[in-house]
Amino acid sequence: MNNQKFIFTEEMDLFLRKNNEGISNKILHQMFREHFNCNIGLSTFKNRRKSLGLHSGLTGRYEKGHTSWNKGKSMPSHPNSVKTQFKKGQRPTSFKEIGSERIVEGYYEVKVANPSTWKAKHRLIWEEHHGPIPDGHVVMFADQNPMNCTIDNLMLVSRGQMAILNQNNLLQDSKELNETALLVADVISATYQRKKSLKKKRGKKNVKTN
Repeated sequence: MNNQKFIFTEEMDLFLRKNNEGISNKILHQMFREHFNCNIGLSTFKNRRKSLGLHSGLTGRYEKGHTSWNKGKSMPSHPNSVKTQFKKGQRPTSFKEIGSERIVEGYYEVKVANPSTWKAKHRLIWEEHHGPIPDGHVVMFADQNPMNCTIDNLMLVSRGQMAILNQNNLLQDSKELNETALLVADVISATYQRKKSLKKKRGKKNVKTN
């Protein structure tokens, strides 16, 4: 893998934050590579850790009375350090197959590629039935329940429509009501555009008369 093109995912950044304290770059780098089954270079890894504002708390030298964090242990004591014990080519126990699902902040995600590429399940389902999501659009849950990813519960709306729905508190927990809410949002948008157009015409008219 070309380190210059390495793309960090949210899951990777979360791993760094959780496992940051008291672990050197060299050890955490090894844990990271084993955990995500990737070949990221140490310099790229260090730069990412630094950009996230993460510091191990280690001084780089032993102070008087200081006990090594791994004294008496054959491997690092961190809960995830066991992953560094895998032989070359062997996957860690935490490895997820493509197609695996997880829940992140209340939304289902599906693993679509290795080492760790995940996508929102509702977006994948929509695209399976209707093709790529157009630019400037989002897929909305008709009943506002992000756990209900059935195609019948998914609605494609523009970001403009979504903004109007949120600004005017039009969203409901019913597909039928939200279909009506979208019609109302379109009316609000059309009314706004009409007023904007009339205001522009009046402005031009005033310029001519002056």
